[in-house]
Amino acid sequence: MTTAYGLKQISSRAADHAVVVLHGIRQTRDDIVQPFAANLTAEAGHDACIYAFGYDHTQHLTRNGTYLAQELRNVGAKRIDLVGYSMGGLVARMAATDGFGPPVHTVVTLATPNRGALSNAQLTTLGQLTKGIFSNLISPLAPRTNGVNDLTKVPELMRNRREFMDQSNQSSAVRYASVPALYYNVDRSNFTFGPSVQMNAAQAAIAAVNLRKRLIAMQKSHDGIVTEQSNEITRKDTHEWAEFHLSVPGPNDEPSRCHAAVPACAGHDHCSIITDQDVAQLVWILLQETDWRNLNNPHSPHYNQLQASLQP
Repeated sequence: MTTAYGLKQISSRAADHAVVVLHGIRQTRDDIVQPFAANLTAEAGHDACIYAFGYDHTQHLTRNGTYLAQELRNVGAKRIDLVGYSMGGLVARMAATDGFGPPVHTVVTLATPNRGALSNAQLTTLGQLTKGIFSNLISPLAPRTNGVNDLTKVPELMRNRREFMDQSNQSSAVRYASVPALYYNVDRSNFTFGPSVQMNAAQAAIAAVNLRKRLIAMQKSHDGIVTEQSNEITRKDTHEWAEFHLSVPGPNDEPSRCHAAVPACAGHDHCSIITDQDVAQLVWILLQETDWRNLNNPHSPHYNQLQASLQP
């Protein structure tokens, strides 16, 4: 492993609560530090120590999850939370249920394809975003890596993880939350460019070919890559058997799964969602709130700030 991988401490705050932030595909640890981890550090203040975790996106999700779980042994905090952006959310889910690391309290996934809806067409769209323009996502001309292949079979991988937990008699007290980017929503014109430089430049460069058609054809709401339906972790699908279904409610029946958004989410696509201070604030609210039912309580200080759906 190079020095770009592993844990990097961002703040030297409270040692009893650690929050580890994970980057997306074709990114590095430093890409998630600025601005997202820095914004989250500002929200947490002295109440948590923030880390960034770097991993090799070409490797299998399970391998990266085990690597993170092993690294978490060195954190030494009483409570550990994981916040994963895009592919990083899937790595976080793997680490939280790996069985070889310390217990994880809460996993927040940000613009993550939790339901595995990334198709080959969407992966090609990711490639078109970078072909000849940027290099922080996937090139469709490059050989498919283990990590890229895993993105197309998330349901299978998470069913395997559930079976692994069953066979090893693992119980799960992990809480899961999902946060979407919703720029391409039902109120948005099909021909409106996204807010990020990446999406805008790519769309302008290849407006005459298939990217625009693919964006228009995707089920709304979506961020240009991941649909909200794929991101949402609370929806009940009778055919699905994922590891997060083994997570049990809290001692007072607190929900173990939450899908939440703030108005700012509707203004961001897949690339820009990690730049917004309001999104970092939402993540911190989700981590702080001990009972997510309070988010829907009119007397909650956060009631007018966000919308949340819950599952036990």
